[in-house]
This record gives sequence, structure tokens and C-alpha cells, in this order.
Amino acid sequence: MKGTTISNMSDRTVASALPSRPLISVSPGDSVLHAATLMAGANCGSALVLVGEAIVGIVTERDILIKVVAKAVDPAATSVDVVMTKKPVCAHHDMLVTHALYTMWELGFRHMPVVDAERRALGIFALRDALPEELAGADSLTRRVVRLTETLG
Repeated sequence: MKGTTISNMSDRTVASALPSRPLISVSPGDSVLHAATLMAGANCGSALVLVGEAIVGIVTERDILIKVVAKAVDPAATSVDVVMTKKPVCAHHDMLVTHALYTMWELGFRHMPVVDAERRALGIFALRDALPEELAGADSLTRRVVRLTETLG
């Protein structure tokens, strides 16, 4: 987007961008089948893995596809802790959406847990929760970082 600068991108935070769907969570010992059933029922692509209120992981549709389905592993006999991403990078509730998108691009994932000031789970921010101008802003930021890296490299 020509003329886009970081200062004129949306100031929307990830907390304000969270969809109004309920937070889907599972325990590490739950079966992958249980997690997939919950995710399908809620029409979402990921679930937080919690022990009490602590986030210990995230399980995504991609985890299930690559680590279970593609390997013909029995989802009913496989626990979530085997396939989840442990200790996921979380977005603080007041992080700007464009910064969250950049972080997700840089680290290669599509779902990011959002936490409040006390690190309690508020929800999961997904790429599809971003507005088109936020995606464009993150893309612009990414291109700038790549150019800077190439220049300094």
C-alpha cells in the first residue's frame, strides 16, 4: 500500500480484535479426537492447552493434520500433549494487531494466544481476525524489515 506508514496503520489491539466466540481449551491429557471435536463444533482452528489457568500449549488444525492424520495415528489414542506446540508465543492484550501479524509471519504460525496483564488467557488471535488494512500494514512492515536486513546483511 503506497504511502502507508506505521503511524497511520490501525491502532486496534489484539484484545479488541478477538472474535466473540468462546475460548476453546483442552487439557494436555485430553485426546486429539476430543480437541478436534471441540474445535470443529466451535468452528475454530485452534484450542489452548491449559493446566488450571496456565497456558502450556496450543493445538491447531495444522498440528492435527501433520502429526496425526498424515501419519495415520489414532486421534482417540493420542493425547494433545504429544502434538501441541509447547510454551506458545503469546500476544499481550494491548499489542497492536499489525505487530501480532508481523510476529506470526516471522515465527511461522497462524494462531496466537492473547493474555491479559496477569497472563490469563483471553482468547486466540488468528490471521482471519485481522482486517485487510491490518494485513496490508503488516505486509508493509515485513517488506521494510526484509529490505533493512538485506541492506545491513
